[in-house]
Amino acid sequence: MCEENKKFWDESQISAINAWHSSGKSFSQIDEEYNFAVGTLFTIVNAIPDYRGTRSSISKWLRRMTGALIPGSGCRTTKAISSLATPAQTTKKKGMTKKTSPTTRLTDTEQTILDLTRKLNAATRKIEKLEADRKKAELREEFQSGVIAEYKKLVKPAQSKKSTTK
Repeated sequence: MCEENKKFWDESQISAINAWHSSGKSFSQIDEEYNFAVGTLFTIVNAIPDYRGTRSSISKWLRRMTGALIPGSGCRTTKAISSLATPAQTTKKKGMTKKTSPTTRLTDTEQTILDLTRKLNAATRKIEKLEADRKKAELREEFQSGVIAEYKKLVKPAQSKKSTTK
């Protein structure tokens, strides 16, 4: 059930709230205009379920209260409420489109040539990688052999001496 069914709002109460909202008058001035007892409009406004102490919350409530009624139930339609809350869209957003490549069909020979060039490019990349690895291995071996030769020069192996002790 909607919240408007919880409390029956009189048309005079709604018009008094609307008058207070649209004009900058105080509660007591509106009470005098509508011949209410002192403090009546204040209690009516505080009885509004959505009232948060601001005039904008009253304006939302007034839009709902002046919306279309469902016949027989006394409850506002959600379509009427939503149409009052948000304006109807005038334009529709376009979705993202994927750019497609041209749909020209390749002949069998063109497709074969394309496949072979792809395979050739892949093979040349593999060959270049193998050659680079071979060069790295050669440089590594050359460096190691140079380091080993230099090490042997610095550290001479101990020559065997004949022991003088007998």
